[in-house]
Formats: sequence, structure tokens, C-alpha cells
Amino acid sequence: NITCFIDTSGSMTTEELRRVFGVVYDLVEKNNIKYVTIVQHDYNMQDVAVISSDEIVDENTFIEYVGKIKGRGGTSHVEPYKEYMKEIE
Repeated sequence: NITCFIDTSGSMTTEELRRVFGVVYDLVEKNNIKYVTIVQHDYNMQDVAVISSDEIVDENTFIEYVGKIKGRGGTSHVEPYKEYMKEIE
């Protein structure tokens, strides 16, 4: 199992985000990872999705499964991490 924090702030273009999700997809597929937790964040944590590798048919399905990009505001890589850690404690 892995957890990936993805910067969905306004400075990330749609194409950059597609590439990031593609890299996560490759990581899951090539390393036999069973579950991936995707944390989308800008300045705050915006969305958390836990996805089973069984649900991921291909890269496009994975990107669609994660859903619409949430966030698009300012950027912080510290605050969303703190928020997430409080939630899973």
C-alpha cells in the first residue's frame, strides 16, 4: 500500500496532473501494489481516495476513477500532510 500526495494547486496544469497520475499508475502496476491512497491538495487537503489495484484497468480508467481534480488554489505541502496525519491517527 502506498499514499501519494498530489499537488492540485492552480500552478499545476491539467497536462501536468495527467502526467502525475500516469506516474502513480505506473508505480502501482509495476510494483504489484494492492492499494493506493491518493490525497489531492492545494493549500489544504481537498480529497482522499483509496483505490484497489483490482479497480484499475488502464491508465485512463485510473485517471477517471480518481475523478475531477479538486483544489486549484494556493500551494502548501505541509498543511495538507498535517491534516491527513490527524485524520488517520
